[in-house]
Amino acid sequence: MGHMSRIWHVRFLPSRVEEAQGVDMMSFGEDASAILWHLQTLSSSSNASTHILQQYHIDTAHAGKHIWSVAISPSGYIATGASDGAIAVRTSTFGNPPSLPLEIGSPLLGDFSGADTFKAYSFIAPSTVIATTTQGKLIVLKLQAAEIPRIWELAASLSGLRGYSVVTSLPDIGTGWAAGLDGKVYMYVHEHRRLTQVFDAGHKVAGLFAHSRQGHRAIALLVTGVGGVDPTLLLLAPAMAENVNLMPVLRRETRLALAQDFIVTSFSIITRQKGHDYAVLGSRNGDIALYDIDVAAGASVIHEHLLPKAHSKEAVTSLHWVRGDEPLASSSGLLHSTGRDGRHAVHSLHSRNGKWSAELVYCLAPPFGPNIEGVTLRPDNHIWIWGFKGKHFVAHDTTAQCEIMTVECGGAHRNWAFQPEAAGGWFVWTGKAQLYQQQQTQLPYVLINPGGHGREIKALAVSPIEKQIIATGAEDTNIKLWTFSSEEHGEFRCMQTLRKHNTGIQHLQWSRDGRYLFSSGGFEGFCIWRVRPDLPGMGAGVVCEGMHPNSGASDLRIMGFEVRERSKKHDQAGGSSEVHMAYSDSTLKRWHYEFPRKKWSLVSQGEYLTACLTHVFAPTTDFIEQWLATAATDGHVALWNGRQADREAGDELQWTHRHKVHQNAILSVATNSLPDATTLVITGGDDNGIGITRLTQSGGMDTLLMPRAHAAAVTGLIILHSSGGRLTFASAGIDQRLKLWRVTVNIEQSGIDGVEIECVKSDFTAVADVSSLTSYRLADGTKGVLVAGVGMDLWGVQA
Repeated sequence: MGHMSRIWHVRFLPSRVEEAQGVDMMSFGEDASAILWHLQTLSSSSNASTHILQQYHIDTAHAGKHIWSVAISPSGYIATGASDGAIAVRTSTFGNPPSLPLEIGSPLLGDFSGADTFKAYSFIAPSTVIATTTQGKLIVLKLQAAEIPRIWELAASLSGLRGYSVVTSLPDIGTGWAAGLDGKVYMYVHEHRRLTQVFDAGHKVAGLFAHSRQGHRAIALLVTGVGGVDPTLLLLAPAMAENVNLMPVLRRETRLALAQDFIVTSFSIITRQKGHDYAVLGSRNGDIALYDIDVAAGASVIHEHLLPKAHSKEAVTSLHWVRGDEPLASSSGLLHSTGRDGRHAVHSLHSRNGKWSAELVYCLAPPFGPNIEGVTLRPDNHIWIWGFKGKHFVAHDTTAQCEIMTVECGGAHRNWAFQPEAAGGWFVWTGKAQLYQQQQTQLPYVLINPGGHGREIKALAVSPIEKQIIATGAEDTNIKLWTFSSEEHGEFRCMQTLRKHNTGIQHLQWSRDGRYLFSSGGFEGFCIWRVRPDLPGMGAGVVCEGMHPNSGASDLRIMGFEVRERSKKHDQAGGSSEVHMAYSDSTLKRWHYEFPRKKWSLVSQGEYLTACLTHVFAPTTDFIEQWLATAATDGHVALWNGRQADREAGDELQWTHRHKVHQNAILSVATNSLPDATTLVITGGDDNGIGITRLTQSGGMDTLLMPRAHAAAVTGLIILHSSGGRLTFASAGIDQRLKLWRVTVNIEQSGIDGVEIECVKSDFTAVADVSSLTSYRLADGTKGVLVAGVGMDLWGVQA
């Protein structure tokens, strides 16, 4: 078994001299992955021969589906192009250390001293591992790519480590610890090659967790036990050069009182320039607790702040503290955490007058999981997270939105250790009682240009804030948040990818303050995303604030929606919204959502006819007191009395006016209010036409239809400028034409008698299957047109 779906290409790679018996080849699939295979022919005494096909390497440089194009040069460069618009270039030198690894893993030691095998291990330097064995030995391994490691023994046999042991380390200062059944904790400093007992817990040690405090000046070591025993926090001084005996100094010993059912799975330290430092503990049930560790010695320290269910009810696997940059940086910062719920979360913590407050500012699922095991901030300020996806270990760069390293190791349920480095790092794991290694010193591929969605974009929205954020939703079920840089040739940069929907996205809309993004899709999926555009180091912080209670409960699509905000700001103190949703079964529903309580309630609903509703919108400026409108696949615009929506729950919404505009489905809508209190409703249809409907306050409608406005369906409309009775709007369609129109309305005349329209510009866009248009404020302050479909284009508009 190779790919998860259809294979589009198979290519033989240029032969290598050292490969006398065999050939390398690569396959490229619909699952957007590229797999390296080695086909080897084994000679036999008979005329028959044996062939072995082995998978050596897999990478997913592209997003979504379909690697459409492949090119291989005689020198061994492999280029692929896919549906996401990216071009990835690899080399065929897999397995030539120190470049890309060829084999999944190489056995290091085989059977170590007969029945003795490796038990626990951890990196104490970039390529050095401290390890224990089942017979109680403590050894150090110096790893070497594709070679047997150098080994030196620290202890021949320690009775407390026989059969059971745990290990932890701090690679940045070359220090490691080991403990076992008898509770004795041993500390090893690689610089001096010295092993010392530093603590005796008096009971079986369940876990060891270490953190360096303020560089080399102090080390915090957390020793946890079994059976509800409170953990002990040791503060050690590693500055042993001043000590004649090269012995570590134990500065302080503190007991941390755990809440009931709190089993420690991760640990970190919050260091502050002024005031006390705090220990942060993550638990197996998803909680995170903060402890003041600089209090006077005495009874066990009770936690000062608790973040309940920070990772649902799953284990918190790692914690990483990043101090803030603001003036109160000593009392604030960001706490990164990962968990086995498949999420990477960030909490913004603030301390005021000794009291902590926390806000969840980021919580998203990476493209692998659910076992997310670690996070770190790299020297280039990129954030890496790592964990497991199926049988593979995966390291992922969340800042660059790309995969760094992939190793097939059999999955998460095994001993392993990872030491990140510039372009990958070292990964060590246990398989079939053997220890395996993998080193990566260069990225598996280079992206000539970053990619986007793996399928066509179906929805588009731009935030109304100063720092504009472009939100796109596609058939690949993902929502992406982008920024646009106008430097040089201009570039779209993806900040975050939001994964929550199970089907393609149908509609997106921002709140008035730009703090919330609303999205809808199939299976009655509807999400509310809280967006913070200025989150340090993250680009944008995103949290799924709420989901529709029926999400995933039916096969209905929410084709469009209109959000009516009941307050100017959404905050924890108050705020609510009313959402009108247009469903694929011709139903219109009005929902009420309370932000503080995250509570949904159905207020009213109504049915249209038998056609699928495609849009719901507010056609007039006084929407609250007047009309609500829908467009449908029968080509009609229908008006619903907005006042009926203010009655008690259970009342029916009813349409009161119905007007035919197009022969069949209405695919796009834009509205503009005129000085005489009438409204122009501009629609694009599946009949290639553009309709301009003049709507009066009483519900009267007259339409001017341009039947051949485009050569194919009109899927995008946006009004760019409006002044009095003159307006300019843009349209786009499946014919890949982008057109600019000028409309003049004589408000002295009623109906469409005073409406004149002129096409002033028509251009070709390289975006295929155009689905959406919206306006975008360019760097010079003028309005541009953003086109989305299979990719995106940004156009400037000359007045």
